[in-house]
Amino acid sequence: MRLFAFAAALLALAGTAAADKPVAVTVTEAIYPFEAWPQRVPGEARVRITVAADGYVDRVELLSETPAKLQFGREALDAARRWTFEPAHPGMVTAKIVFPVPDKEPEFSFGSLPQAPEPLVQAKLGFPAKALAGLGQGHSGIVRIALQIGEDGVPVKLWPGIEFPPDLDFADAAQLRFAKARYPAGQPGLYRTDAKFLVEGREEKFWASFPTAPRPAHDVSPVFPTVPAHAEIWVVRMLAVVGPDGVTDPPVYIDVRDEGGKPAVDELGAARPVLDAFSDAFRYWRFSGTAPGLYRLDITVPPAP
Repeated sequence: MRLFAFAAALLALAGTAAADKPVAVTVTEAIYPFEAWPQRVPGEARVRITVAADGYVDRVELLSETPAKLQFGREALDAARRWTFEPAHPGMVTAKIVFPVPDKEPEFSFGSLPQAPEPLVQAKLGFPAKALAGLGQGHSGIVRIALQIGEDGVPVKLWPGIEFPPDLDFADAAQLRFAKARYPAGQPGLYRTDAKFLVEGREEKFWASFPTAPRPAHDVSPVFPTVPAHAEIWVVRMLAVVGPDGVTDPPVYIDVRDEGGKPAVDELGAARPVLDAFSDAFRYWRFSGTAPGLYRLDITVPPAP
């Protein structure tokens, strides 16, 4: 999900004149970083883009950013992964993205934000009354929150993003929980975090309420670190977040189950490296002709000795 307050980004593609080099077709404007607004300073970032034969982006690497620590690099990476190029010219290209100071306070792209650190203190997630009354037996829900954390680890401001289903007060309940959380000091910044409201015994019905993700026009396989040892097959259940441009934001993780459908590990358990690898890879998936929304994905992870 992207909140639309753009800083007009200027760019200079290196090497596009040669016939064997990738040539940009669509260039998404980068958003001026929220963190840079208090200082009202211009900035720039240089990125290296790996382009696949179909013209979609496989990977973006940050080469430099100026000034440092104001997240110009983060926003350049998020914009560049959305670019498209002429097909049949795979390769690498570098780009310089320049950020002038916008006329009004910028917002941000939820898709560019890193996952929030694990809280030191976390309030209990209260179920909203409207959701408890839903369908007579309670209704499950999902919320994505953007969270600004201060230097002392205390949340400064929160913004609701994804809320499904809407109008059942899930976003209000999630914001109340995260506002009371306390995070490690010394890690200030903007982050994303998700809240799951799952009614016991109705998880499968909730999962089935989402459409199955169609075959993507472009996908990138995850690069796993050392996968923790596990004897059973894991089925990772995630919700793909597909935007209007067909680009996916980091997925909403639901759970990890065994082949029989029983929970295998908890959210903070052994599956975390697997989840992080999928989340990074999904940033480069592209769907064509797919309506924006949430789509379910069942990802099978074979046993690891």
